[in-house]
Amino acid sequence: SMVNDHDGWITGTVQCGGIFLHYDGTTWSRVAVSLPLNSSLGGIKMLSATDGWAFGLTKQASTTGVTPLILHFSNGAWALAPVPDLKQNWTITDLAVGSNNDLWAVGYTLAFPDTQAMGVTLHYLDGKWRITQTFPHIHLIGLAMDTANEGWATGYSLQSYGNNPSTTFQQGIMLHYAHGTWNEVFTILQGSDVGSSITLASPTNGWMDTETTAADAEITAAAPEDNVVLYHYNGTAWQRVLVKVPTYPGFLKATVSNLAILPTGEIWAVGDASNGTQTVAPGTTQQIVYPQPHMVILHYLNGQWTTLAD
Repeated sequence: SMVNDHDGWITGTVQCGGIFLHYDGTTWSRVAVSLPLNSSLGGIKMLSATDGWAFGLTKQASTTGVTPLILHFSNGAWALAPVPDLKQNWTITDLAVGSNNDLWAVGYTLAFPDTQAMGVTLHYLDGKWRITQTFPHIHLIGLAMDTANEGWATGYSLQSYGNNPSTTFQQGIMLHYAHGTWNEVFTILQGSDVGSSITLASPTNGWMDTETTAADAEITAAAPEDNVVLYHYNGTAWQRVLVKVPTYPGFLKATVSNLAILPTGEIWAVGDASNGTQTVAPGTTQQIVYPQPHMVILHYLNGQWTTLAD
């Protein structure tokens, strides 16, 4: 999370736990922060050079318990902030800042079976994080706020195949925040698409990357090329966009994991093309396994997406 060209922060996780790195305009340096044992960090949002938030989770060493972490940066130091107690395992997966530094977060409970998970939205009000709504059977994983009064979240529910509860598939879902409440929207994501993260440059320009590879028919209709599935928001509706990436034999599942929109409207996105199963003929498959995935880099300029090979 960059404050400006000479001040930025990154969170990550290594074998010993979560770490913070700070950029001073010249170098990246590790910053010592006191964290619980077995902690990992999932993301960071800086509101200014003196105010920021980070999130992650802590695994209980003696049990299978998982509790979320929220840290606040103020007065030049990071400190743990209180989080609501749901009386069960749960985690925070994303945090977003709206206008006037209005803070929101999303997450979900960890349940067994996983179909019993519950999506959670949190709002920072009057100096405290508070749970505002819960959504049964939903995993919330991505979040972005247009303003203090409008936002989007994305995730999925687990659906069973037929009457077999042990076999499930992900059904993508989105939430829209307006008029003070979050509501489920079922008509945006198509087919098996599952959104992963949302980036909004303005109330009329946003993009969402997905965990989805275009269906075989979409890939092979014109050429045996992979397609990254994105969604574009114009302030009124979300539109599905397919971006072709270079063909790598055996790497048939290309996805984007991070996307950044510059003030000029230019966009950079990164991801990878992973090993996949290729359909050779009806009823048969062929899988080619490579030890290293290929990096996928996408660039958006003047209304056109292009790809850069690794």
